[in-house]
Amino acid sequence: MITAGIADRAVGAWIADGAGRSTIKNTLAALGPLLDQAVQDEIIDRNRGEVSGWQSRLAKYEDELDDPRALALPDRATLQSFSEALVTASADNYRGWGDVVILAACTATRIGEVSGCLVSDIDTDSWLWTLRRQTTPGPGGLKDKGTKGKRARRVPVIEEIRPLVLRRIDAAGARVASRMKDAAEEDRAQAVLNERLFVGPRGGRIATGVLRRATNWDEVVAQLGYEHLRRHDLRHTGLTWFADSGVPLHRLQVIAGHTDPRITQKYLHPDIDGIRADGDKLSRHLRGEGGPRLAPAFDGQRNANGRFLVRVQMGSKITRLGTVNVPDLVLYLRCDQEYAKTSGANCSALQPFRLANRLITSGSTIERRWFLLSAGHTEDGNAGGMGIRSGQLVVEADFALG
Repeated sequence: MITAGIADRAVGAWIADGAGRSTIKNTLAALGPLLDQAVQDEIIDRNRGEVSGWQSRLAKYEDELDDPRALALPDRATLQSFSEALVTASADNYRGWGDVVILAACTATRIGEVSGCLVSDIDTDSWLWTLRRQTTPGPGGLKDKGTKGKRARRVPVIEEIRPLVLRRIDAAGARVASRMKDAAEEDRAQAVLNERLFVGPRGGRIATGVLRRATNWDEVVAQLGYEHLRRHDLRHTGLTWFADSGVPLHRLQVIAGHTDPRITQKYLHPDIDGIRADGDKLSRHLRGEGGPRLAPAFDGQRNANGRFLVRVQMGSKITRLGTVNVPDLVLYLRCDQEYAKTSGANCSALQPFRLANRLITSGSTIERRWFLLSAGHTEDGNAGGMGIRSGQLVVEADFALG
């Protein structure tokens, strides 16, 4: 008996398998009238197949899929052994199940798109697959419709899987020959072009649920340690491999059929070392003579006496003393409460302080030291410019000249 819980769990499984909105909607649309008729025939007391809220669950799942790379198989050897394990676990050891898995992963396509592929869709001269349709569940059973993006796209058929494709084309020719023994050669040739590249062991269409049940998918992935792996993760595997091979983002988007490049970008490898290197390049540019100057960076903290200490760190070294030309700066700070009590300053507003810079020589080292002066005050401090202070604010700000 179909209960509300069974229906709800079934929809959850479809979402986890990567089924799209239209697939779920069409499947529920076919189930509803069937259960309504069962109510009228007094077979069941009410229709418990109505599932509410599945659209929001689907949207949440799609939003949470932020790291599709984590779902990919690690390498081709793992894919090969996985496909062989599925064939072994199937009731009839049908080799076609393994071929479907390999083709889906190596072309980054969906199981429904593999099922919808006709022999004529694959150009064996250029080895491009023009992907035009997919097989999805709907009212009355499985049917073909346009791709998820509503547009045809071309996908490369890599050299490693071309023998597999040729083997499936030969199998399609054998099926046509057995059905059309008395037909003209021209008619048989045309029929081969319109034949599906992949079918089940009894000639039926393939869908993700069919593949799951026929190969005992759940048991196989658990035994191999890939409990997370769903049929749709074969597509994640292919897109991850394409991205890691160096395919640029705009072409990866075409292969994937994505309309939003932000989705495609999730498959790019997070090149941390490269990002750091890019930051180093920017630093070298900013510090070079021809690049823009870095503004001083200010880091506020308190000294041992509780006074507000401002350290000014310059982002570059000045290598030629004769070309130094740094204007005085004005820094706006909000003073601390202790300073407000002793000076009567208004600490609710930002107060201006002038940053003056002076050259200081100590032995063979030449330094440019910045002094923080409150507005209207003059410099005062000890000889050599060490520990220049103004009121209760003390500044230590210097950088070495090359």
